[in-house]
Amino acid sequence: MSLHVKSSKLLVADSAKLSPTMAGVNAERVVANAAQKITTYMDGLQNSDRIYWWRVVNIVWTQLKLVEAVVDDLPAGFIMPTHVMALQRFMPEPKLVCQTKKWPTWDLIRNATDAEFCDHPWYKLCEQGANVGQTCCSCHILGPGFIFPYASDYNHPTCGQ
Repeated sequence: MSLHVKSSKLLVADSAKLSPTMAGVNAERVVANAAQKITTYMDGLQNSDRIYWWRVVNIVWTQLKLVEAVVDDLPAGFIMPTHVMALQRFMPEPKLVCQTKKWPTWDLIRNATDAEFCDHPWYKLCEQGANVGQTCCSCHILGPGFIFPYASDYNHPTCGQ
């Protein structure tokens, strides 16, 4: 018998502490479940029913927000699904979709490749294990939770990263 919980928060007793390993496992499950739901709903978009399209926009947005909430708990070396990174980059808020009357670029999201996201901070999760404790320059130490920002938004004054 499985327990279906609609809350995105992990239910833990006040006195209980979640080990980093357990937090990572639960975060991985959240991402896997979200990626599966996103794929399922996006695959059903051949339907021309506007109500279904709005439902997909809202469900996909909700799943993306769940992933964003747990991304800091993912273990180093975790490989984020490409379509989830594409959603994070290209998916507008449902409010904006409603205002502009322009659907998200589903084909761009669905057909994204890893090569397009090598500068994405979530793509860098798989490289974090090798970077911890190393430095890219004398003033920039990479700690355990370090994620490189978008390359286009940030240039470190010394090393350019």
